[in-house]
Amino acid sequence: MKKTLAFIILLAALAVSAWAESLLSDDFNYPNGAIVGAAGSPWVNNSGTAGSMIATNNPPNGQLEVNFNRGEDIAAQFPNGPYMSNGPVAAVYSKFTVHFISPPSGVGTYFAHFTGEGMSTDYRARILASVTNVTTTGNAAAGNFFLGVANNSGTIGLSVPFPTELTTNVTYTVVTKYELATGLSTLWIDPTDESSASVTATLNPSLTNPKYYGFRQASGEGIMRIDNLRVATSFSSVAGANTDPTISAIPNQSIPQNGNTGALPFTVGDAESDPSTLTVATASTNTTLVPLSGIIINDGDGTNRTVTVTPATGQQGTTRITLTVSDGTNASPRSFVVTVGGPIISAIPNQIAVVNAVIPPIAFTITDAEGDTLTPTKTSSNTNLLKSENITITGTGLNRTLTLVPEPNTNGVTTVTLRFSDGFTTSTRSFALTVSPVLGILLQDQFTYTSFNFSPNSLYDAVGSPWQTVSGTAYEVQSTNGWAYLSAALGEDLAAPLTNSAGSFPLFTNYPPAEGDVFYSSFTLKVTSLPEGDGDYFAHYRNTATTGGTTFRAKVFVSTNGATPGSYRIGIANQANAGTYYALDCNLDTDYFVVTRYNSPIGETTLWVNPLAESTSYITGTDALQTAPIGAYGLRQSSGIGNLQISNLVVSTSFPMIATPAAITITSISVASGTVTVNFDAGNSDTPSGFDLIASGAVNGSYAPVSATITNPSAGKFQATTSTVGDTQFYQIKRN
Repeated sequence: MKKTLAFIILLAALAVSAWAESLLSDDFNYPNGAIVGAAGSPWVNNSGTAGSMIATNNPPNGQLEVNFNRGEDIAAQFPNGPYMSNGPVAAVYSKFTVHFISPPSGVGTYFAHFTGEGMSTDYRARILASVTNVTTTGNAAAGNFFLGVANNSGTIGLSVPFPTELTTNVTYTVVTKYELATGLSTLWIDPTDESSASVTATLNPSLTNPKYYGFRQASGEGIMRIDNLRVATSFSSVAGANTDPTISAIPNQSIPQNGNTGALPFTVGDAESDPSTLTVATASTNTTLVPLSGIIINDGDGTNRTVTVTPATGQQGTTRITLTVSDGTNASPRSFVVTVGGPIISAIPNQIAVVNAVIPPIAFTITDAEGDTLTPTKTSSNTNLLKSENITITGTGLNRTLTLVPEPNTNGVTTVTLRFSDGFTTSTRSFALTVSPVLGILLQDQFTYTSFNFSPNSLYDAVGSPWQTVSGTAYEVQSTNGWAYLSAALGEDLAAPLTNSAGSFPLFTNYPPAEGDVFYSSFTLKVTSLPEGDGDYFAHYRNTATTGGTTFRAKVFVSTNGATPGSYRIGIANQANAGTYYALDCNLDTDYFVVTRYNSPIGETTLWVNPLAESTSYITGTDALQTAPIGAYGLRQSSGIGNLQISNLVVSTSFPMIATPAAITITSISVASGTVTVNFDAGNSDTPSGFDLIASGAVNGSYAPVSATITNPSAGKFQATTSTVGDTQFYQIKRN
């Protein structure tokens, strides 16, 4: 009897050790922006502000950014989970690379974990970041930190730190293990194999059935970039000599009934194997809609492959297609959704309104190739701002109109979601509505200082100046004759706090994104020597005017990239260190009127150059959206900006308050040698190309443009010249 029992136990041990399965693989190669909802993304919102955890391609290899300034937990499900404590799997392992851009603060907190079936509960093998080693009660050196592991607690005191002090801007490989039978968790950093140095948490072990892996953003954890996530049932599958193969993301697909997806490209790879030896298995969650025979893989050159999905004839609905690449030992899955015969809703841009203002009707289209009857529903995520019943859809057929009526005297942000069902599938389209309060002028500076405390012409030292030195050498930025001067050769950065028109906001108080504030800035820009290299940003919003401010938004750039020789372009970024540029080649020593808009609840930035109205041509930042509290405006010097100067800076929450075109005043008209010369005054930010000379034979007659040369002899002064037309002519200047 004893021999038989021993034999059974041996078989069970062999079965467990032979079981090795890849549960999740992600290299985060998504477009810049929210990772939840990105094409091909398996991640869903677990808690917090949906869309605030982002993927970033800056640097361009694709990473997940976890940032203490934002609050969202995300989770990705294991295809065959949950994994039971009494099943054949002994443990689950996770691995990812991480580098911290800024270290944790205070006691720190946890940022990654396994999750049980409840998704929002049962967090296990929590990875914590802290500046304190709780075992030795010693603090890391400035800029350094510790990583630790806890079984079932987010409390640093119940974690076990890895003894090695880690450094910001260094990439580390982090591996964890959660034992299903004991609830114990283990942490490795940069291991070579499972016997490498590790720490195991012994306090508060608790059993659960892992079904998800999650990342968490919260105050105290710093800012980090994560990549190369692998989750599997063996150490070797995530970090051993034979690592998991990789497979790229495939966007979700929407196709008509009796159509197909066409050849969808994807790539596979493996550190140890020739790509041509990798096999790809297929699966469909709805085989009535898409049978396995309708999923065709073309192996291409081994690395580059395609998949074509062809639904069954006459079927409509939705299925999840899973492709699993295998190297013969380890396997990695990748899933995407195929919707067949679903309605298609046109894109609806994010909307901005002012408190108590009427929102104009919003036009959009809805199509259904099969002609099915469509049933709409609409919801608002913030019913205190916009009740769902105050979202109205009118129209029939292709063209529809959306009407939004927010609550009176209420500001904030909401996500409006439209759903159309054809009885088989439901299509969704969402956009943000920001309702902003009008707070008046928050900052205004014409840089006309004449008195200084100790350092002549220093903007920081000027009597009455709101500007604070926040980095670099104080007193470098100069201010004379209505201009602030920024230089590539100097390093002082300045910030000025924002107030409201009544001055009720005390110094260094910021505006939280949830309030719905939309910020506009305007200034006149003159560049006197060209930017260098890729250029750089020189103006931005900040979270505070103190030296501790680290959150920069709506960055304004100058660069010669894409411009004709001898000229430059002006650009914008939501938060990244590379801009999107307005398609205008700008000349040196010429004034340009620059306007930005930062929609703080969603992190979206817009830029105008010489606008006449908010509807004038503009560009928006294409990098990841990031919300942030705003409390100040900043001016920045760096080696890439060249030499430039700005005047008449205004920050407000209203476009008309900062961008009303200057009045046009004709100062004189003269005739000499058959030439008419019209002199007129306009704004410093205007350029000759913005005006037309128009003429009429009668003072109250019909005026039409005439051929004229318009020049700008000095700031705000313009001159139009033309040949005399007729015996009597009346002239006007108009903006074109």
